[in-house]
Amino acid sequence: MILSLIESTAINPSIKISFLLDFVIYIRVFAVIPLLFAAERILRLIIFKSLSHFIESGIVAGNNIEEYQVNLKYFGKHTDSGIINFIIIVIAYAIVIWGWSNIWKYYDMTSSLTSWQFSQNMKGQLSLSGYWYAFITIPIYLFFFSKLLWKFLLWAIILFKLSRMKLNLFPTHPDGSGGLGFIGHHQVYFGILGFIQSAIFSSEIASKVLYTDAVIEDFKFIILGYAMLVTFVLISPMFFFVRKLTLTKLNGILDYGVISHQYVSGFHDKWVNGNNPEGEKLLGNADIQSLTDMASGYEIIKTMLPLPVDIRKVVSLILIILVPFSPLILFVIPLNELLKALANFVF
Repeated sequence: MILSLIESTAINPSIKISFLLDFVIYIRVFAVIPLLFAAERILRLIIFKSLSHFIESGIVAGNNIEEYQVNLKYFGKHTDSGIINFIIIVIAYAIVIWGWSNIWKYYDMTSSLTSWQFSQNMKGQLSLSGYWYAFITIPIYLFFFSKLLWKFLLWAIILFKLSRMKLNLFPTHPDGSGGLGFIGHHQVYFGILGFIQSAIFSSEIASKVLYTDAVIEDFKFIILGYAMLVTFVLISPMFFFVRKLTLTKLNGILDYGVISHQYVSGFHDKWVNGNNPEGEKLLGNADIQSLTDMASGYEIIKTMLPLPVDIRKVVSLILIILVPFSPLILFVIPLNELLKALANFVF
């Protein structure tokens, strides 16, 4: 900000994109970077709760606890490793240098769109504020966003290791995922990664529509494809449990099928064939309730999912990723017309 004031690029009618009129700066600096700090703490808590639940619920028990603790040590060792942080910093600056050498420099030399990021006196040269943005602001963003990506990768590795362990899963568990439904619930919180990236992507689109000949319709399929791709990536660790949950369901159908058949056979013999030596009355008899409970348990097994995530959570992730694109509607529907439509809908 100070550098842009010194260079007279904060507000300058001769520049197409002044510093104070750049959507990307506002989103990246004032929204995304603070959100990255909050996201790091949220995801740390979610991962901790998930890992604790494996022990507290008894999904991991007995001889598996020692192997599980080895996985926990692996996660703790690599979460905030100084070596990993150094590597991330190196990668961040490598991306910036590559971007400058192969994209930004040539973009400024070939584009007629003037911006506060580039020198107004020499084509292909960054301004002072541009240098600060490129070599300070962007690396900070890349560093903290990459740390979140690293946490996601570590989380995926831990889930892969857990999927290869012997777990105490039950096909009649009420969550419909053998007891692993909590993983899918917690996985939704990783949608904040998609939300952050969508916010930057949305601001880039807004800038192109506002300052170039691009129209919002040019990006609708790109946005949709992006949302689908990011959602798939975020739920991809859930596929590690497909084989285990599928076997749990199939074994449950067979095992509970035997129990159900035995019970129904006895029920039929007693109440239909009349083999009731004690002369019990059918009305109010507990056998009816037991038959109903047996049917309910078997229905849970039949509807058990092969993934610890259901369609509602997938839809939630898609919506989280798409929310930052909602302001782009204003390029299609003017704000006053949108407010009138909302007022008519409410009143």
